Amino acid sequence: MKRNASIEQMFDDMDHAIIKKYVTFPMKSTFLIILSVAFIELDTHLPPLLKHNLTPLIAILTMIVMFWGFVSGVVDKTYYKYMLTGNKINFREISFDRREYNNLIKLIESHEYRSLNLLHKTMGNGVKLKIAYTEDKSLCYIQALKYVPFQYANKTPVFQLERSQVNELFSVLENNAISC
Repeated sequence: MKRNASIEQMFDDMDHAIIKKYVTFPMKSTFLIILSVAFIELDTHLPPLLKHNLTPLIAILTMIVMFWGFVSGVVDKTYYKYMLTGNKINFREISFDRREYNNLIKLIESHEYRSLNLLHKTMGNGVKLKIAYTEDKSLCYIQALKYVPFQYANKTPVFQLERSQVNELFSVLENNAISC
């Protein structure tokens, strides 16, 4: 059985002059953790009169900065950028009931997105329509995913949409309030 590549895998294999992957270095989180240690050190060098009044404030500030540093270090900072326009690529997923799998595949292959709002949406494990697009809608890719035990599997190849198809898809998404 042939396995379909995900949108992200396709972006990784593309020429970097078209789509480039960015991974931010955790410099911000490192700086924040060092800053929180500096606050602790500052508290030890305060004169007794100031120490009495400022220690609770410094302790709270230290905890906030340290928490911010740990969270910013753990959160994934990978994103893709469309180099021709300089726009960041956003991802959006819309979940549908698992019984809508065949209908979703037909809609994707026929490019008839006006009927997308007729499919039954769900929050559970079913099928998903994954959309990767730039903010100005100059680039858009879609793919169907189906939940197989414990993960989603790519069920269609990645389709690049033309400008008219992108406009049709997003008019359905925005006007019919399909939630993600």
